[in-house]
Amino acid sequence: MRDFIKKIAKDNFLMMELGTWAGHSACLWGGALKEYKNCRVICIDNYSIYEVLNDKPHNKMRESIKSGLIVKYLIKNIELSGLKDIMFLFKAPHEKASEFFKNELLDYLYIDLGITYEEQIDIFKRYYPLVKKGGWIGGDDYDENHAYRKKAVDDFLGPVEVKECFWYKQK
Repeated sequence: MRDFIKKIAKDNFLMMELGTWAGHSACLWGGALKEYKNCRVICIDNYSIYEVLNDKPHNKMRESIKSGLIVKYLIKNIELSGLKDIMFLFKAPHEKASEFFKNELLDYLYIDLGITYEEQIDIFKRYYPLVKKGGWIGGDDYDENHAYRKKAVDDFLGPVEVKECFWYKQK
């Protein structure tokens, strides 16, 4: 992913990540953008998705949300990465957050959010217009373990480039 962002990055680059969690991907993007001027990373997550997943693998995730630990961890990751000046956090539902941004604003939209096909399509409908012509859209989990996401990507965007489970396409 770092190689990809360096390939498309430039001065005044604006990207958004939907589904930031602890900020590992966002910090990777931000680190790659630090060498350019006036770049920003907008991070959006409401941390509510794991509240509906009532299975044992998600117990620790739910606890980190309830305690506020995950947001503290995100902020610490940003600070330790030296990215406080270029990263902006929005703890909000993606449905509401999309209303605060104008169309053709983003150079890159990274999607790591949603657990159903319908939710993925809704995300595309809300956020795809925010990407500039010639800009990029991408995400992860493009595999059979996340068939809902793979199908939504294919249905909404058509063929995409895939490297491991990371997918991307130019608008």
